[in-house]
Amino acid sequence: MEPEIRNHVVNFSGGRTSAYMVWLFEQKRKREDINVEYIFCDTGAEHPNTYKFINNVVEHFKIKLTCLRTVIPLDFGVGPSYRVVDLSDCKQDLQPFLDVCKKHGTPTVAAPLCSDRMKSIPADKYCNDKYGRFNYWRWLGIRVDEQRRIKTSEQQIDAFMETKKIPKRQRFVKYLANISDLDKQDVLNWWQEQPFNLDLDEHLGNCVFCIKKGANKIALAAKDEPEMAVKFIGMINDERVAQRKSRGLPPNIMYRDNQSLESIVAAYDGIDRETLKNQILYGKQLDSGSCSESCEANFDLFDDGRSDR
Repeated sequence: MEPEIRNHVVNFSGGRTSAYMVWLFEQKRKREDINVEYIFCDTGAEHPNTYKFINNVVEHFKIKLTCLRTVIPLDFGVGPSYRVVDLSDCKQDLQPFLDVCKKHGTPTVAAPLCSDRMKSIPADKYCNDKYGRFNYWRWLGIRVDEQRRIKTSEQQIDAFMETKKIPKRQRFVKYLANISDLDKQDVLNWWQEQPFNLDLDEHLGNCVFCIKKGANKIALAAKDEPEMAVKFIGMINDERVAQRKSRGLPPNIMYRDNQSLESIVAAYDGIDRETLKNQILYGKQLDSGSCSESCEANFDLFDDGRSDR
C-alpha cells in the first residue's frame, strides 16, 4: 500500500518527454488538487534551443519552474549543495560543469559523475530541505518503451538470481510510464500538434557533447556546432581542471575507447555531414534505448553514504 503523500516533484530535463510529463501533471494538479513542483537542474551545457524550449514551456503551460545550479565546495569531505536561480540565469556558460571538473576532474563513461553532481544531488538536497526526506514523490520522464531505465524489484536481481528488496529511498520514485502509455513516437506526434516545439536535432539533445553519446554523434554535433565544440574543449583544457587520480589519463580523455573531443573531431574530419547523419539513422542510434535519451536527476538513488559528493 502506497503512503499518503500529496507532494509531487516533477523533474524537467528540458526534453520533449519530460515536458510532456509537465503538461500531464498540470492537468492532474488541477483535477486532484495536489501539490506539484517542477524542477530544472541546469548544467550550463545544454543547447541554446533547449533553454528556449524551457522558457516556452514555462510561458505556454503557465507553470512556476524551480531552477537549480550545483554548488561545489572545493574542500574535500564537503559534498555538493545547490542554489536556486532565476530561469534567466540558466544559459550555456558551462559554469556548473567547470565547477565540477575543478574538484573532481572531467567525467568519463566509466565515471559519469556529471549528472550526479549537477542534477541528482542538488535536486535531492533541495527537496529534502523543503519537504523532508520520504515526504514527496519523485517523478522522472521515463516512458513505457524505456523499461531498462525503470528500476523495479524484478530488475534488482543479485548473482544468485534472488530478488533484492528495493531501498526505501527508491520506493518513492515514479515514472511517466506509471501514468502514460505513450512511447517515443507518440510523444513526438503529440508535440507536432502543439503551438511550439523543441527545435533541435536529437543528436544535439541534452548536453551537446555528453560522454554517453557515441563518437559519431559527438562528431556530428561538432560539425553542426563548431563554436560550441571550441568552447567545450577550452573548458576541458582549463588549467583549473583537476587531474584524475586513477588510470593516469589526462582530463581531455572522456569518451569511449580513450578518446577526446579533439581526437573524435579529427577522426571524422574527412566524412561529410550527410554521410555521418545517415550512418546514425541507419544504425538506429536515435531509437528508444539508445544513448539519445536524457540524463535525469535521479535524486538520492545514488546515495551511497559518502559526504564528498
